[in-house]
Amino acid sequence: MARDNGIELAVSNPCFELWLWLHFADQPGMRHQKDLQSMMKQHIPNYDKHVTYFDYAAGYQAAVGRARRLDEDAGLANEEGRNPTTGVWQLTERIRSDA
Repeated sequence: MARDNGIELAVSNPCFELWLWLHFADQPGMRHQKDLQSMMKQHIPNYDKHVTYFDYAAGYQAAVGRARRLDEDAGLANEEGRNPTTGVWQLTERIRSDA
């Protein structure tokens, strides 16, 4: 429906925490969203789905690179149902270029 209406989405599969994880480490392979949410506590001990910019700022460029590689490795950018994948890097890069 979004595509039919000219709306682009920033989808993360299995969840948004994949994008956050990429700020600290390479992708962890296919994971369930609950696993990634728990894994985030390795980097943000009190992680509870609230995001504080300064916790992630230093790893932003690394996260973009890792997310791009996910798309390149699969050869298909943002193919529906692919796990792991995140399009959040494209959204953030577009916001940064318009700023």
